[in-house]
Amino acid sequence: MERSTTSPRGARLCPVKSSGGTLRGREEIQRDLLAWLERVGGGNGDVLHLEGAAGVGKTALLDWLDERATQAGMRTLRVVGHPEESDTAWAGLSQLVAPHLQRLDHLDERPRATLQRTMRLGDRGRVDQVSVGMALLLLLTTTDHTDEQ
Repeated sequence: MERSTTSPRGARLCPVKSSGGTLRGREEIQRDLLAWLERVGGGNGDVLHLEGAAGVGKTALLDWLDERATQAGMRTLRVVGHPEESDTAWAGLSQLVAPHLQRLDHLDERPRATLQRTMRLGDRGRVDQVSVGMALLLLLTTTDHTDEQ
């Protein structure tokens, strides 16, 4: 049975149907993902970590979820991990920061320097995880604000 729900922003979120076709046999995980999306859309920020063997449909599920998030007026960020990067500190950071490099100059000196240093250092140095997280949050929210102008 197909179930739909309404996001906190009023957009209708419908499972199963996707522009890429129908995701058969995924109704239960789609319901779980819609519930997760509602929590996130309600102001409860979160990260979705999806893993599994190659070919099981992770990308199809993420594409489906991305469509629902876009329908609800949310912005999504995607980072792809590779097994060979598993020992590399901050491997996904550059994927999040790279599209916004031109916006680094909108940050105050400390968060800007934190991101720059972290991306340069990789495994070679220690950085404060909280400072990196805050700098990334500032970059992404500054990007939202400056993109609207």
